[in-house]
Amino acid sequence: MLCFSKCKEVIIKFITFYQKVMEEQILKEIKELKSIIATLVGSADLPKKDQFSKETLEKSAKQFKKLSAERGEWVKDGDLSKYFKGAPYHMGRVIRNELSFTHYFKQGYEYYYNKKDLLDLKRELVKRNVDLPTFVRYIEEQAKFKKLIETANAKMKGKGKSRRFVLPDDLTDIPECSPAKLPPIDVVKEHIQNLKEQFKRDNLSEYIDIHKDRFAMRKDMSYYDRYHPTGLTNMCRKWCDDFNHANDTLYKIKQSQKSGTNDR
Repeated sequence: MLCFSKCKEVIIKFITFYQKVMEEQILKEIKELKSIIATLVGSADLPKKDQFSKETLEKSAKQFKKLSAERGEWVKDGDLSKYFKGAPYHMGRVIRNELSFTHYFKQGYEYYYNKKDLLDLKRELVKRNVDLPTFVRYIEEQAKFKKLIETANAKMKGKGKSRRFVLPDDLTDIPECSPAKLPPIDVVKEHIQNLKEQFKRDNLSEYIDIHKDRFAMRKDMSYYDRYHPTGLTNMCRKWCDDFNHANDTLYKIKQSQKSGTNDR
């Protein structure tokens, strides 16, 4: 019995000693691992309490991304034209806002885009027959045209910029007039057809692009404008305005017909 008790005591001491040795070994390995990580993130020279602070880790992450960009894994705003020929300076804003491109980060004033995802985006656009720089001009021209329509409508409704005014005392009882009736749909369609015939007859495809058969915009020909016939730029601008206005009117007529209001 005494021998068994002695063996048990020896075993317990051995287990206790082994646990202590293992704990010391684990702590030693943890310290070595922390030292390696601190070296990797560039904080080994900082006080121990600052080596793994949130600010230090965020700074290291940014530096890592910057190094990745230098290795070609990320593409800066200014280098987008290498992947999209003719890309304007604000191409990055367009792919972020209009195409919901999310794999990017910002370093200072510069945006960096994941190269792999950029190439995937380019392939998808090629499949859809979409030239990204042209798409940028397309949405910009659409925005300008929409603003012109909104400005014109605001003026018609008397909602232009407010200013100081004096109303005569007898200026009363003049209610809002009913909206003007839309033009006959056949007249608008004929106008569009005439514009298309002019487009073909005058070979305007050299100077104008038509998208989805309903929106036109001039090609960027300002650099060569001095070599074009006098008045060509203004003629193309007017043709685009007429074509876009006619198609916008046609759309409103069709919407009116669907709702059964203001129809002729």
